[in-house]
Amino acid sequence: MNRRTAGIAAYGLMLLLPLSALAQQKLACQTGTEDRHARIAMELQKNKVKRFAYYSKWKPKTCSIEATRGDAYTKWSDKGELTTIAMARGTATIEHMKGGDYKITFRNVDREFYCGLDGEINGTVTVYKGKHECGLEGVMEEPLNTAEAKDGDEPKKQ
Repeated sequence: MNRRTAGIAAYGLMLLLPLSALAQQKLACQTGTEDRHARIAMELQKNKVKRFAYYSKWKPKTCSIEATRGDAYTKWSDKGELTTIAMARGTATIEHMKGGDYKITFRNVDREFYCGLDGEINGTVTVYKGKHECGLEGVMEEPLNTAEAKDGDEPKKQ
Protein backbone atom coordinates (compact mmCIF):
# COMPACT_ATOMS: atom_id res chain seq x y z
CA MET A 1 0.00 0.00 0.00
CA ASN A 2 1.31 3.40 -0.96
CA ARG A 3 1.70 5.51 2.22
CA ARG A 4 2.71 8.74 0.48
CA THR A 5 0.50 11.72 1.19
CA ALA A 6 0.26 15.19 -0.24
CA GLY A 7 -0.71 18.23 1.79
CA ILE A 8 -3.04 20.69 0.15
CA ALA A 9 -4.02 24.04 1.55
CA ALA A 10 -7.71 24.85 1.30
CA TYR A 11 -7.99 28.51 2.28
CA GLY A 12 -5.64 27.98 5.19
CA LEU A 13 -7.06 24.62 6.27
CA MET A 14 -4.58 21.79 5.92
CA LEU A 15 -5.93 18.45 4.79
CA LEU A 16 -3.75 15.41 4.23
CA LEU A 17 -4.94 13.39 1.29
CA PRO A 18 -3.63 10.07 -0.04
CA LEU A 19 -2.12 10.38 -3.51
CA SER A 20 -3.68 7.11 -4.68
CA ALA A 21 -7.33 8.04 -4.03
CA LEU A 22 -8.65 8.21 -7.59
CA ALA A 23 -12.32 8.91 -6.81
CA GLN A 24 -11.44 11.62 -4.33
CA GLN A 25 -12.53 15.23 -4.64
CA LYS A 26 -11.75 18.33 -2.63
CA LEU A 27 -14.14 21.24 -2.34
CA ALA A 28 -13.53 24.48 -0.46
CA CYS A 29 -15.02 27.94 -0.24
CA GLN A 30 -14.77 31.19 1.71
CA THR A 31 -17.16 34.08 2.17
CA GLY A 32 -16.61 37.37 3.95
CA THR A 33 -13.85 39.85 4.63
CA GLU A 34 -10.37 39.48 6.10
CA ASP A 35 -11.68 40.29 9.60
CA ARG A 36 -15.02 38.49 9.42
CA HIS A 37 -15.45 35.37 7.34
CA ALA A 38 -16.41 31.72 7.23
CA ARG A 39 -14.77 28.98 5.20
CA ILE A 40 -15.14 25.28 4.79
CA ALA A 41 -13.15 22.50 3.14
CA MET A 42 -14.44 19.02 2.37
CA GLU A 43 -12.86 15.81 1.24
CA LEU A 44 -15.19 13.52 -0.72
CA GLN A 45 -14.92 9.98 -1.94
CA LYS A 46 -17.50 8.76 -4.46
CA ASN A 47 -19.60 11.87 -3.71
CA LYS A 48 -19.78 11.06 0.04
CA VAL A 49 -18.14 13.47 2.45
CA LYS A 50 -15.27 11.77 4.31
CA ARG A 51 -14.07 14.83 6.19
CA PHE A 52 -14.89 18.48 6.62
CA ALA A 53 -13.25 21.41 8.35
CA TYR A 54 -15.14 24.61 9.19
CA TYR A 55 -13.38 27.81 10.19
CA SER A 56 -14.79 31.22 11.02
CA LYS A 57 -13.17 34.47 12.02
CA TRP A 58 -14.92 37.26 13.83
CA LYS A 59 -11.86 39.35 14.61
CA PRO A 60 -10.22 38.85 17.03
CA LYS A 61 -12.00 35.53 17.67
CA THR A 62 -11.73 32.39 15.58
CA CYS A 63 -13.56 29.07 15.57
CA SER A 64 -12.46 25.80 14.02
CA ILE A 65 -14.29 22.47 13.77
CA GLU A 66 -13.07 19.34 12.02
CA ALA A 67 -14.86 16.00 11.65
CA THR A 68 -13.74 12.81 9.92
CA ARG A 69 -15.61 9.56 9.34
CA GLY A 70 -14.47 6.99 11.86
CA ASP A 71 -12.94 9.47 14.30
CA ALA A 72 -13.50 9.06 18.04
CA TYR A 73 -15.56 12.25 18.38
CA THR A 74 -18.33 11.95 15.78
CA LYS A 75 -20.86 9.39 14.56
CA TRP A 76 -21.76 9.49 10.86
CA SER A 77 -24.85 7.98 9.22
CA ASP A 78 -26.03 8.14 5.61
CA LYS A 79 -29.53 8.02 4.18
CA GLY A 80 -29.67 8.66 0.45
CA GLU A 81 -28.17 12.09 -0.32
CA LEU A 82 -28.14 13.12 3.37
CA THR A 83 -25.32 12.50 5.86
CA THR A 84 -25.97 13.16 9.55
CA ILE A 85 -23.06 13.73 11.90
CA ALA A 86 -23.67 13.47 15.64
CA MET A 87 -20.93 15.65 17.09
CA ALA A 88 -19.75 15.83 20.69
CA ARG A 89 -22.08 18.82 21.18
CA GLY A 90 -24.66 19.34 18.44
CA THR A 91 -25.24 17.93 14.97
CA ALA A 92 -24.29 18.66 11.40
CA THR A 93 -26.09 17.39 8.31
CA ILE A 94 -24.61 17.40 4.84
CA GLU A 95 -26.91 17.29 1.83
CA HIS A 96 -25.50 16.36 -1.57
CA MET A 97 -27.49 18.59 -3.90
CA LYS A 98 -27.96 18.61 -7.68
CA GLY A 99 -25.00 19.89 -9.67
CA GLY A 100 -22.43 18.64 -7.14
CA ASP A 101 -23.16 21.30 -4.49
CA TYR A 102 -23.16 20.44 -0.78
CA LYS A 103 -25.18 22.11 1.98
CA ILE A 104 -23.89 21.74 5.55
CA THR A 105 -26.42 22.55 8.27
CA PHE A 106 -25.20 23.08 11.82
CA ARG A 107 -27.72 22.59 14.65
CA ASN A 108 -26.92 23.57 18.22
CA VAL A 109 -23.16 23.09 17.80
CA ASP A 110 -21.69 24.38 21.06
CA ARG A 111 -19.17 27.15 20.35
CA GLU A 112 -17.82 26.91 23.91
CA PHE A 113 -16.91 23.23 23.47
CA TYR A 114 -15.34 23.60 20.02
CA CYS A 115 -14.00 27.15 20.05
CA GLY A 116 -14.08 28.53 23.59
CA LEU A 117 -16.70 31.11 22.58
CA ASP A 118 -20.22 31.84 23.80
CA GLY A 119 -23.28 30.59 21.95
CA GLU A 120 -24.06 27.95 19.39
CA ILE A 121 -23.51 27.57 15.68
CA ASN A 122 -26.82 27.27 13.84
CA GLY A 123 -27.32 27.75 10.13
CA THR A 124 -25.99 26.58 6.80
CA VAL A 125 -22.89 26.79 4.65
CA THR A 126 -23.37 25.82 1.00
CA VAL A 127 -20.37 24.78 -1.06
CA TYR A 128 -20.97 25.36 -4.76
CA LYS A 129 -18.94 23.15 -7.07
CA GLY A 130 -16.58 25.32 -9.12
CA LYS A 131 -17.10 28.50 -7.07
CA HIS A 132 -14.80 30.02 -4.47
CA GLU A 133 -17.54 31.78 -2.50
CA CYS A 134 -19.80 29.92 -0.04
CA GLY A 135 -23.45 30.51 0.58
CA LEU A 136 -24.03 31.40 4.25
CA GLU A 137 -27.23 31.50 6.21
CA GLY A 138 -27.23 32.07 9.96
CA VAL A 139 -23.77 30.77 10.89
CA MET A 140 -22.24 34.26 11.22
CA GLU A 141 -25.27 35.87 12.88
CA GLU A 142 -24.65 34.77 16.47
CA PRO A 143 -24.77 37.57 19.05
CA LEU A 144 -21.55 38.75 20.64
CA ASN A 145 -21.04 38.02 24.32
CA THR A 146 -22.36 40.50 26.89
CA ALA A 147 -18.99 42.15 27.62
CA GLU A 148 -18.44 42.97 23.95
CA ALA A 149 -22.00 44.26 23.51
CA LYS A 150 -21.43 46.66 26.42
CA ASP A 151 -18.45 48.10 24.56
CA GLY A 152 -20.86 49.15 21.82
CA ASP A 153 -19.85 46.50 19.32
CA GLU A 154 -23.07 45.32 17.66
CA PRO A 155 -23.31 42.08 15.74
CA LYS A 156 -23.49 42.57 11.98
CA LYS A 157 -25.76 40.80 9.53
CA GLN A 158 -24.22 39.04 6.52
